[in-house]
Amino acid sequence: LQVAVVKAVEVAIETFDRDYLGVDVNIGEISFNIFVGRLFVSNVKVDNPEGYSSDGLLTADTFILDLNMVRTILSLGREIEVTELKVVGVAANLEFNGYLWGKSNAMTILENLKSSTTRPKGDIQPVYDFWHSQNNEHTFHCEPAWPGEERKDVQFFAYTQQAPQTEPVYDFWNHYYQEHIFRIGESQSMLEKK
Repeated sequence: LQVAVVKAVEVAIETFDRDYLGVDVNIGEISFNIFVGRLFVSNVKVDNPEGYSSDGLLTADTFILDLNMVRTILSLGREIEVTELKVVGVAANLEFNGYLWGKSNAMTILENLKSSTTRPKGDIQPVYDFWHSQNNEHTFHCEPAWPGEERKDVQFFAYTQQAPQTEPVYDFWNHYYQEHIFRIGESQSMLEKK
């Protein structure tokens, strides 16, 4: 679990920094103490958005996050609650893009974050567990629910359109067993691609 948490944080930062903040976030080292649920992220640097000249927006020696491990374990890692966040050794470079007035680098990143969370569908969306009681079947897909289904919890997040360095997952219908099968790759006998 310790290695998995560290890897998940690395992947999350590498995947979502440009998508959500519009800038790169560089990190030095990540460590996790599973016994107390404490995550350390060291040597953090948040780059400046385009159009700003200083070295970066923010640097921090260490981010320390205390996690609710009971909730994380009981949800099988789907829910991570940060109970406390401490930042040590912070330096921020506030810069404006005009001579007297203008927008700051911090405001630009906040606008990027706001626009990324209100962006129309087409990027990363939640994939839900849907239950169809008549077919006695779970299916996993983005909203909306298919006829006869009841939406359950979010299971993971996925791109709605194929992104670079990813493989598409297809929905196949098995006529013999009367069920959906989700898999990577082309259809096999008895499977119809949906």
